[in-house]
Amino acid sequence: NNVVNNAVQSPPTAPTIDSFRVYLLQQQRIQKQIQRIRTQDEKIEKLEQQIGQLKQQTEQQRCEIGDLQRLVQSQYAETDRLQGLLQSQQNEIERLRQQNNILQGGIVLRQLDGDSPDRGGPTGRHAGPRRVRSRYVGCRLNGHGVDTRRLIGHGVGTRRLSGQHVGCLSRPSDGNGQ
Repeated sequence: NNVVNNAVQSPPTAPTIDSFRVYLLQQQRIQKQIQRIRTQDEKIEKLEQQIGQLKQQTEQQRCEIGDLQRLVQSQYAETDRLQGLLQSQQNEIERLRQQNNILQGGIVLRQLDGDSPDRGGPTGRHAGPRRVRSRYVGCRLNGHGVDTRRLIGHGVGTRRLSGQHVGCLSRPSDGNGQ
């Protein structure tokens, strides 16, 4: 009761200049705070846009990284394939070297035995320059080459008096090939 009576009884206070200044200062402070909030909102919006762009770039880079990883894996696979091919070629080269060594060793042995086309011995079947006792020297019929020795009747030449197959690839009836 007393409070209500006091409120009713007290006359309204008129605004003074000081109170109006205080009010203006408060309004200015509020406006500055609102401006700060707007500025911060703009900064936040820009940051959110940048974050969105960074997310897109990150996703794009993840895709690129995935592509690069697949490319690297394919390069590794290609490298493994090429290494396998290189190894097989090296194995083939080694096999051919061994085969070549075996063949060269055989040629040396044939040369020692008089069975070489270059260095035939006195009893060589396919003797080379030394052909005195070779059986089929220069005989085309038996596939042993062509030579100048025609006395035994197997060569190709001009002496046909007593030759069995002299100068001919077929056997003539009279034994005197042409």
